Amino acid sequence: MCACSDSPGPAGISGLRIVTAGTPADTVLHTNRFLLVEVLVDGQPAIGVPVIATAVPPDAEHRTTLMVDVVGGLGYTGSADTTTGSHGQASFRMSFGTVASVARLAISVPSLGFSDTAEIDVAPGVPAGLFMSPLDTSLYVGGSYAIVARVTDRYGNHRTEVPILSQLPGTATSLAGTQINGLTIGRASIVVSYPPANLIDTAFASVVPHGVIAAAAGSASPFPGGSIVRINLDGSGGTILSVLPLVGLVEGVSYLQWSPDGSRVLFSASVQGGWHLHHVSLAGVVTRLIPASAGFSADDWARYSADGNWIYFRGLRPGMFEGNIWRIHPDGTGLDSVPVVNKGIQPAPSPDGQRVAYVTTSAVLRLYDYVTGVDTALAVGVVSPHWSPDGSWIAYVDSGGLQLVRPDGSETRSLPGGAQNMDWSPDGDWIIAEKDGFELVNVETGMVLPVRIPLFDPSWRP
Repeated sequence: MCACSDSPGPAGISGLRIVTAGTPADTVLHTNRFLLVEVLVDGQPAIGVPVIATAVPPDAEHRTTLMVDVVGGLGYTGSADTTTGSHGQASFRMSFGTVASVARLAISVPSLGFSDTAEIDVAPGVPAGLFMSPLDTSLYVGGSYAIVARVTDRYGNHRTEVPILSQLPGTATSLAGTQINGLTIGRASIVVSYPPANLIDTAFASVVPHGVIAAAAGSASPFPGGSIVRINLDGSGGTILSVLPLVGLVEGVSYLQWSPDGSRVLFSASVQGGWHLHHVSLAGVVTRLIPASAGFSADDWARYSADGNWIYFRGLRPGMFEGNIWRIHPDGTGLDSVPVVNKGIQPAPSPDGQRVAYVTTSAVLRLYDYVTGVDTALAVGVVSPHWSPDGSWIAYVDSGGLQLVRPDGSETRSLPGGAQNMDWSPDGDWIIAEKDGFELVNVETGMVLPVRIPLFDPSWRP
């Protein structure tokens, strides 16, 4: 269907008139759609006058592309020209792109100074797919969100038909129209279908426990790359605490942990000539933890003690390839070497402060006891040890995924998941791990709840 600015006028008129341009049946990728124009001078047909048709580039309002050719031409291009016939008319043919919107074709008669623009409504193609938003999200018990579902053509253009929404039995949400309501902690599947075209698809939702995390943003995040973000587990309340520059191809922050009082976030940052430990307050103030005068070429992989009095970390001296385990007070005083038997990384102090789990440079999980001085091996091929809040388990990752081990080595368990970057919930019921966003893993049942927040390296706020 065409819209144009000129219309037939009284006898004696001079100008360009677009007679026909497309039909109501025009859809994406249609070809051989005809446009007829008429050129008049003093009300008489202008014969043998050159006419040019040029495709107008898309913009925000007119998003459909088109190509044009003369009738009987050799192929579609961005512009075509012909001359008027005995009735003062010229014909062109058009080919539309894949976006359903409005296409525009500029018509001009340079010798007479006439011009006009044809606007052609291009409709979607036949039903071929379903659009759903959000595809996978999270909410709290008692929370809700509206799901958007549309029938589309093969190119994703929305059609007017309304698909059917339904839920599988035993789901963690209820459905009221397009509103999804959180009922109980668990996973939900929302089925979207359009039977006339045999279309069916599924959206998902995780009803999650309440929690606030700090996490880092990479280049694929909606937050600035290199930023530290505080956000709720249902995806709400995202707040940027700090933005640090990216260094090369490596995100500039890692290994985040909340302070035990929840007032600031500890992290490693690739700034100031190497990886060094910093704090960021809730007000966004960033401070370096260990002064340069301490002589470390790198200080990283840090964890707070449960009482907040110490921060354990890996310290690397200039010229060394392997670091040692150290600890320091949060105000940067009291630097002290931890007398573990092996050189190590990723220290994790126990909740009672009497032991330190760490990983050797050969990936052995060991446990050093401050009281007895005993240094014991617990597992091999290990990264990222994390104590449970009650001290009954140490979580870590090996080639088999997420594992739990008792501090005395008497029992081990495997859990779903396996991302190196993880943390425990304050009540010890859940582990949050990095995977396509995050996964919440219930320690007791093994239930896995995906949380599609595009961040990494999570720390659960106490």
